[in-house]
Amino acid sequence: MPDDQPSIHTDDFLEKEEIEKQKRKVYRSLTRENDRLVIKSLLELTNNKKNNLAGIAKKLDKRASDIEHNLYDLIDNGWVKDDTIQLTNYGKEIYQNFELFLEFMIQNKEYFNEHDFGNLPLHFKTSIGSLKNCFRITGKDKCIKVQRKEREIIENSEKYVYNLLSGGRYDSDLINSLIDKAKNRKFFEIRTILRRDAIEPPEDIQKMINEKLKPTIKKNKGKLNGPKKLREVKIAVVMNEKEAMITFPYTGKDEPDMCEAFYGNNEEFHQWCLDYFRHCWEKASDS
Repeated sequence: MPDDQPSIHTDDFLEKEEIEKQKRKVYRSLTRENDRLVIKSLLELTNNKKNNLAGIAKKLDKRASDIEHNLYDLIDNGWVKDDTIQLTNYGKEIYQNFELFLEFMIQNKEYFNEHDFGNLPLHFKTSIGSLKNCFRITGKDKCIKVQRKEREIIENSEKYVYNLLSGGRYDSDLINSLIDKAKNRKFFEIRTILRRDAIEPPEDIQKMINEKLKPTIKKNKGKLNGPKKLREVKIAVVMNEKEAMITFPYTGKDEPDMCEAFYGNNEEFHQWCLDYFRHCWEKASDS
């Protein structure tokens, strides 16, 4: 065999086999009821310097013999420390991320039977559980409810409004609301991202933006940034410094469904939406 001929690395093969073996162990721990009960109880006992089998059994209202195998299996698999009977960082991070993702998807099973994550990057999908504590806008008159919530977010803003939309929402009342907002606040900022083929605003709206909104924001040292453009916008985000709303597309569609949305004002939900908006802002072009 020539010296420069690629060879099969048996170490790589063994590594893949080991990873698959470890994955099977993780799935087993996540799907066995007693394993998950032990993990959950240890999450609640993290302040204890040292736990024991009897204490965990008492907390779970089970006999020690019923969970002994599960506990020692978790120790063998690296989920639990043998000396202190506490969760390892490895075990805690896997479990918490799995639980958050699972809860969000189960809570919204009906929605995700019809919708998907569009072109959402993988690293955002893996943290989608951050959206768990949110309110889904749906039901009767859901399109009107989503539009109303969008307006409320803009009107509630104190520092900024960030928009990621497939098309502009051109409304003179909304522009006037932003003008009033900019009059009374220093450093107020608006950032907008639109799909590249989005329809330009009507002449009267553009005139309001150029002659009233821009000068007002500039006078108070604020910023009117954009609209920047993306080739595709399958997910929409509207947010201020405290609240956010996000919508996903119907499966196979190339634009967000603006008649159902997820709204939240908790830190995790807001930060996830903010990170995604910033990701899109960096990708978007000025023309």
